[in-house]
Amino acid sequence: MRNGSFLATNGYTDDIWPGLRRSIIPVYSGIVATEPLPADVAAGILPRRSVMYEHEDITVYCRIDAANRLLVGGRSRLKPMHSPGDFPDLQAYAKRLWPSIGNVRWSHGWNGQLAITRHGFPHFSEPADRVLVSVGYNGRGVAMATAMGGEIARRVTGTPSQELDMPVRAFHPVPFHSLWPLAVSARIAYGRARMRRG
Repeated sequence: MRNGSFLATNGYTDDIWPGLRRSIIPVYSGIVATEPLPADVAAGILPRRSVMYEHEDITVYCRIDAANRLLVGGRSRLKPMHSPGDFPDLQAYAKRLWPSIGNVRWSHGWNGQLAITRHGFPHFSEPADRVLVSVGYNGRGVAMATAMGGEIARRVTGTPSQELDMPVRAFHPVPFHSLWPLAVSARIAYGRARMRRG
């Protein structure tokens, strides 16, 4: 498949290709970060500098960066946000997990869109001759996109689709797609309510 087109729009997919936008549900993921924490406080949060990921009623992920900032991420409201004050639920959850952070100042906050698919796997498709699509990383974007990059390169440089490690399949619309904002907002509200109750 040489000299073709490659569509990799993920959570920002629009009507660039017929039916593609309706095959994913765009959701927002937000991150809030503290100012640098004292070394002893940071060591008490995630001592091995591992990344914590929780996937229960609502996805939450946390890590300590090189400057000892605590970063806490999770689903956010369905609009662009740019301030740490936009993420009170993430801040409250972090304080509940690690009371030792005290009244730390939250210095950064931002969000962006990702794409969820019906089956939880990316769409790796060829909807037409020399057109390749890879979207829908379902919140595992960095790791999954890195892995998919190798498969995309193999296909673009001529490897037959049946020899790839990721199957090439058609994408299909999500039923009742126009209702996704209501469904996602309700699911996030439900998850946050359960988190607050413990």
